[in-house]
Amino acid sequence: MKTYNKGILVRQQNIKGVFFKKMLELIKSDSRVCFVASDALMEQGILRKAMTEYPDRIIDVGIAEQNIIGVAAGLALSGKIPYVAAMAPFMPLRALDQIYTDIAYNDVPVKLISTAAGTVSGGGPTHNLICDFAIFNSIPNMEVISPSDMNQFIKIVEELVDYPKPVYLRLPQTDRTVLYPPEEEFVIGRAKVLHDGKDAAVIATGRCVAQALVAAEELEKENIFIKVIDMYTIKPLDREAVLQAADTKTIIIAEDHNTAGGLGTLVAATVAEEERICRIIKMGIPDEFSVLGTGKEIAHYYGYDADAIIQAVHSF
Repeated sequence: MKTYNKGILVRQQNIKGVFFKKMLELIKSDSRVCFVASDALMEQGILRKAMTEYPDRIIDVGIAEQNIIGVAAGLALSGKIPYVAAMAPFMPLRALDQIYTDIAYNDVPVKLISTAAGTVSGGGPTHNLICDFAIFNSIPNMEVISPSDMNQFIKIVEELVDYPKPVYLRLPQTDRTVLYPPEEEFVIGRAKVLHDGKDAAVIATGRCVAQALVAAEELEKENIFIKVIDMYTIKPLDREAVLQAADTKTIIIAEDHNTAGGLGTLVAATVAEEERICRIIKMGIPDEFSVLGTGKEIAHYYGYDADAIIQAVHSF
């Protein structure tokens, strides 16, 4: 079985900068691609400098999240392929009406990219977006992707150019870990098994995948072998991967999201609908506004980091 890195630190790599570089490459190579930002362009960044060359395809609307969605929908309806970037939680919450009506209802291929989603913003409860999976999973036509590392994110950004559906995508902000090689291929709606095991399964998404791999490595030292699944597509959910995890009789779900309505809820529903007998342990933010802290501190406080996964496995 192919092995994956358990989290290699990327030295001072600016993930947003890498994303902007990729967007400029796509804009130069495909006249349909546009980038629309809500106060997201770095003042001296490459996209800011390129605005003079592509004034109709690189657009910064300022702090106006509702406006950005209308602009993107109009571009998509005119045949363009708009990528939209805005800071969480303002894109899904402040602009939800426009997303629901202008993008999802019209089923236009707009790519919504939320920066600093989850608990990594550093801005406290008002800036920690912990309900986006639940929101977008319930909107018809929308698809939801939560990459676990930068290489996966960039690869999916490339693959979305000709993807015909509206997509919401989390930018894996601040977690500078690399799990996948740049050439790895990803299919929307299909999970990745990163570590095999029969004693339990961890279905993780986003920044929690690296933590699950750390836990798996530590548990191996005790001859405990857990399956680690990267569920990078929240919607459509890879139900087959969930049922494979259920064969271990214990599934731990780790996510940087509210446990109400998140990935854990979807996994539990799938197990119940398929009438599988399986222990379900949901890890994430309880149904409350998160405490103030870094993403690492919050994950440890609420118990969805590597230590918590190891402790959960030891409990049964």
